[in-house]
Amino acid sequence: MLARLLGASLALVAVAACGDQPEEVTSDRSNLIGGAYLGEGDLPSTLRIKNSCTAAKVGPRHILTAAHCVYNRGLKPAYATGARIEVSSAVRQTATSAYLPLTIKQTHVAPEWIERCTSPESICEAAGDDNDHRPADVALVETVQEILNVPVATIDTSPLPVGEAVVVAGYGCEGSVGGYWSYASSNLKAGVVQLLHPGALLHRGSSVTVDNLHVVADHDLITPGPAWPTPGPGLCPGDSGGPLFRAKGGGATVVGVNASYTFSGGVGAGLPVTNWHARLDTATPRNVGGWLATLGATTCAGDTCPTRAPAASLAAAAPAPAIVARLVSDGRDSSCQRAALDTSGVQAAIDDVLATNAFCMSLNGQRVALEEGRYTYGSVAWCSIQTQPTAAQAAAFTNAMEARGFAGFALQNGGVVGTIYSQACDAFPNGDAACRASLPSNEKIRSDVKFVSGTRSTCSFLAAPQHLASSGFDGYGVPFTCTLTSAPSAEVEAYIPQAMNRYPYTSVTYDASTDTLVGWAVGAPCATFAASTP
Repeated sequence: MLARLLGASLALVAVAACGDQPEEVTSDRSNLIGGAYLGEGDLPSTLRIKNSCTAAKVGPRHILTAAHCVYNRGLKPAYATGARIEVSSAVRQTATSAYLPLTIKQTHVAPEWIERCTSPESICEAAGDDNDHRPADVALVETVQEILNVPVATIDTSPLPVGEAVVVAGYGCEGSVGGYWSYASSNLKAGVVQLLHPGALLHRGSSVTVDNLHVVADHDLITPGPAWPTPGPGLCPGDSGGPLFRAKGGGATVVGVNASYTFSGGVGAGLPVTNWHARLDTATPRNVGGWLATLGATTCAGDTCPTRAPAASLAAAAPAPAIVARLVSDGRDSSCQRAALDTSGVQAAIDDVLATNAFCMSLNGQRVALEEGRYTYGSVAWCSIQTQPTAAQAAAFTNAMEARGFAGFALQNGGVVGTIYSQACDAFPNGDAACRASLPSNEKIRSDVKFVSGTRSTCSFLAAPQHLASSGFDGYGVPFTCTLTSAPSAEVEAYIPQAMNRYPYTSVTYDASTDTLVGWAVGAPCATFAASTP
């Protein structure tokens, strides 16, 4: 379940990256994590849509981006016919960068995405995380005016093999821990990697399973993120919708759209393990490449496609992808990372302070140096809230959150933002104690149940944690029960068992007559927690 929640969180983060971040925060570096800064003229077809996502010019009046950037329970007003957008291809973005104003003629969204997003059993914000029915996360914005002084990147509609070298690009986040993606300042970054086999998605904590792996593979290309053994650049908010270029063409051809990513399930580093890029080839289930061609996008196939000289910083050969993801091997370090990524505590604090329902996600987790060689981890937390606070609640919010151990959290743009820090990493347990400590807390279980059911619950453990060693799993588990405070809808009732029976939960059943869940929560495999000292 945590893996699914993390996947959903990432999809939601990507949506938030397309219009909801604070504008006043700036920083000194971009966070297409691990990518290289580019010079003016490199990857010139890459666009930044002001107050929105990354994109690419793929026709005289055609802008390619991600469906989740433009569509959420309907077409976003900013992308409606007649609306005005502003784009820039400048590599260095500042508050004074020139933007080209354009009027939208029509925004085309992949039919698969609309069908899934409007399906009664689907949550639109998490449509991209529905691995059993994953839709094509692709959209094409057609403008009235021609997009001047930006070259066209042709869409290569031929399927790519595993191992093909590609270029990941995006404007991405600004800053490290505590820094936010800023509309005021960002830089285009990119990196060369090789496409991974889809089986790479079966790493620990991933929401992808053997049963739905083929669905994801039919719709997405996979590249290594910074938490992969042979690290690649990692996508983050603001990179959504950006182009994946074929390295062989030097950035002249686009083969994918930045769509999503996987984490390690809260045990590994707070960085993507894999990046997902929506496929644009003709072998996709709905022939995305053919669909884009009918809309006026410029397309080609394979070796007939144009090429241009590669950017200097992208001339190096891509590293060969590793076969197995080995994320962290130290118990203290992994526990420390996990604590910084866990949003259940801050979510509960917001619920308490504002008397509302909050949903929080963490991202951009990074190591923070302390004195005398010690360190900790921190991650940015974004929280949406169901109801807006009163004036009195807003005035007291920051102090009330600090009193609950969450200093620096503030109300911004209709939500809550702040940074979660773990305690110093050398204070965490190691070895078997760390393995046991990786079990989800009561607070975390309640948070996950609320996300799935849409209502609060009271939860309790039915027994002490037990060391399990069966079916190839060597770790701790604990039985739990949760009673919902109000009955969910019939559609949600049917969804609860399926949604909850994902890592770190198993054998979960739901009794609709009593609104009660019973199941097991499990921690990470104990092999994760070696007894070495960080």
